[in-house]
Amino acid sequence: MALPVENNVMGFGARAVGGGDSFYMLSEEPEYSLPFMVLGYFSHVGCTLIDNSDTYRHRLFIVREKDDGTIEARMETNPEAAARERRRDAIARDSDFSPF
Repeated sequence: MALPVENNVMGFGARAVGGGDSFYMLSEEPEYSLPFMVLGYFSHVGCTLIDNSDTYRHRLFIVREKDDGTIEARMETNPEAAARERRRDAIARDSDFSPF
């Protein structure tokens, strides 16, 4: 990118991540010696899992209030994400049906 950077450009680190993608902080490695910070963006979504059982799914962060009033927050599991995708695809197929 040409320098100086225009003031209407979003910084690379401003991208929202989580649920399968993130930033790799190369500049925090012990042997790093460049005089500037380097980050890399990666995404596991769509990659084959190490046991070849499935592909990595985009996972949602689930927040719910339990019966006792406490809040539970957790990342969706890969099987839960796969089931959610199947439900979404089934709904899309049903909505495409037109009897006329």
